[in-house]
Amino acid sequence: MSVATGTAIAIGLGAASAATSIYSAKKQAGAAKDAAAQQQAGAKEARAYSEPLYQQALQIAQQQAAQGQAGLAPYAQQGTQGMMALSDFLGVPRAPAAAPMAAPMTAAAPAVKPPPLTPGGPPGTTPLSTQSSYVMLRAPTGETQSVPAAQASFYLSRGATRI
Repeated sequence: MSVATGTAIAIGLGAASAATSIYSAKKQAGAAKDAAAQQQAGAKEARAYSEPLYQQALQIAQQQAAQGQAGLAPYAQQGTQGMMALSDFLGVPRAPAAAPMAAPMTAAAPAVKPPPLTPGGPPGTTPLSTQSSYVMLRAPTGETQSVPAAQASFYLSRGATRI
């Protein structure tokens, strides 16, 4: 009997060991499920807490951007008026109104020399060959030239002076 008793004890211990392993695995699986549920709940709570703060920060950033644009609006308006005056002076057609630029220009615009005073008149017009009276004008660059009297007002409005 001693062999049978030893075998029975060994089988009993093996069964008890297997039962404890199964019980431990089941407890660990349950704990892992609980930990995952707690982690998801924590993430939802953190998002619920941070969402209003994010919206508030976004609103502040938008207000600051609008204030910055509003603060620069007078300068943009003066620049636009200056460019229109320069275009008129050079006889260049005005560009259509464009949307405000998102980023400042990095390259400087090339210097443009105004056209010389010529008897041909303003750009886009044909000279009047029937006119015989000419007026002597001085351009803003210092150049002097005689132009037909009918075209003098064009050059005078762009900075020329009568001599």
